[in-house]
Amino acid sequence: MIVAGHQPNYLPWLGFFDKLRRADAFIIEDNIQFERQGFTNRNRVMTADSVRWLTVPIEHAHKPLLINEVKIANYAEPSWERKHWLTLKHSYCKAPFWGEYSDFFQQTYEREWVLLMDLNMHLIKGIMKFLAIEKPLILASSLFATGKKSELIVAQCKELGAKVQLAGNGCRNYIDCKPM
Repeated sequence: MIVAGHQPNYLPWLGFFDKLRRADAFIIEDNIQFERQGFTNRNRVMTADSVRWLTVPIEHAHKPLLINEVKIANYAEPSWERKHWLTLKHSYCKAPFWGEYSDFFQQTYEREWVLLMDLNMHLIKGIMKFLAIEKPLILASSLFATGKKSELIVAQCKELGAKVQLAGNGCRNYIDCKPM
């Protein structure tokens, strides 16, 4: 069994879905610390004239939060959903297949979201459906595995009965590649 995992990013890049596609099971790392200035609540999109950041506003706590605890600050920027929707619509409305996917995104941005995790999971599952990827998504918070970095990954693999953990280049700073 091959297991992969990643934080639930906002509008994840294609490599996220490629890793998900190549794994037998995919762990959504929802119970690790939220990283400010990361991709959990923001991402870049290509517009007609440049690259633009789309950032979901979050409530700032005065303590570190786990990803699954992060709340969206709808009061701070009440029209963020409309801004994101219009940026996507104007940037991609002439792209092939826009008509097949636009309703999903419009409906997504017409909803009021409370937790960032719920928004990101909705987007991930929707894009998985578009890409015809049918793999189980496992929330790390539903596992008993504990530890940090490599220890956590090994514990998650053992709990799921996996022999292989598929990782991307981003983990080189914290993963020990030697077999345990």
